Order: sequence, then structure tokens, then C-alpha cells
Amino acid sequence: MKKYCMIILCCLMLFLTPVHARMKKDLIYITSKDLPYIYLIEKANSNHLNVFILPSNLYLNTFLKQSDVASARKLIEETFHLSTSKYVSIDMNAIDQDFHIKKKDYNLSTMDGITAYFMDAKKEITISDILNYQRYIDSDLSFSDDYEFYKMFSHKVTIDYIYLPYMQVDGISIPLTLDI
Repeated sequence: MKKYCMIILCCLMLFLTPVHARMKKDLIYITSKDLPYIYLIEKANSNHLNVFILPSNLYLNTFLKQSDVASARKLIEETFHLSTSKYVSIDMNAIDQDFHIKKKDYNLSTMDGITAYFMDAKKEITISDILNYQRYIDSDLSFSDDYEFYKMFSHKVTIDYIYLPYMQVDGISIPLTLDI
């Protein structure tokens, strides 16, 4: 009887352990050299996104260089022990030129300013702009990823914005925690 109880207890422990472990999901890394933040997007489920917001002037043993997406992405992955499966880099200068929107007219240091900027850009978009999206966005998202997000945003989506706590010292953001 003791033997059966021990086997049942071991099986129970094997089944309970994955329930309590938090599975890290792959994130999408979104950046632009003109934006003050880096966004890490996690798809929690079919109608919910978590958006982790990191300042672009974050100091992690070295400075993040927004112009070098690959090294900044690797540094964030190593520091926060994350996996970013995809990336999106936005060229806001091309958006300014083609959509006749000036980023200097918007306060891009706030979410309201960023949202207003992209809402105004959305008003100017044409079919030819959509077909030539490579001019505005450098990305490794596949067509199936695009379609998945299209399906998601065709319904009501809830988004949680999560800021990394940091301290501002002489224009440098120093993280207060490394937990995302």
C-alpha cells in the first residue's frame, strides 16, 4: 500500500508542478530611434496583450543603441532573461515625409502623444502605403503573424501596460528591478 501511495504522490507532484510554473512566452520587440520607449508585446491569449514598456535610454552595463536593433534586442534578452521571437522597427522619418505629419508637433514622450501621432498617420494611409509597408517598417513578422494580429484586433482587445520601474539619473534610466 505504501508503494502505491508513493507512486500516486509522485504522479501528483509531476502534474502539479507545471501548473504553478509560469511559462515565459516569446515577445515581440518594437522599437524606433525616435521613440523614447521600447515595447515588448506578449500575447497573453486571443483577446489580451501585455505591453512591457522600457525607456530607450536604459543603462544595462552599457547603453542601448536604438539604431542597432540586433544588439539592443540581445542586451535586453540577456539582462531580463527573455526571449523575443520577432521584432518591428519603425522608421518615423519615412512616415513624416510620406504622410505629411511632423513628429515635432507631437509630444512623443507620452503615450497620448504617440497615440495621437499614429492616429493622424492612420488617417493619411492609402492602399499603396500598405503595399509598400517595408518603407516604414522593418520586421521579421510573417504573414501568418500579421493575420493573427488582424484577427485579434478585429474584436475587442484588452491591453495591460506594464512599466519597468527605473530611476532617472543625469538623463540615464537605471532599472530598479530586473523582473519583467
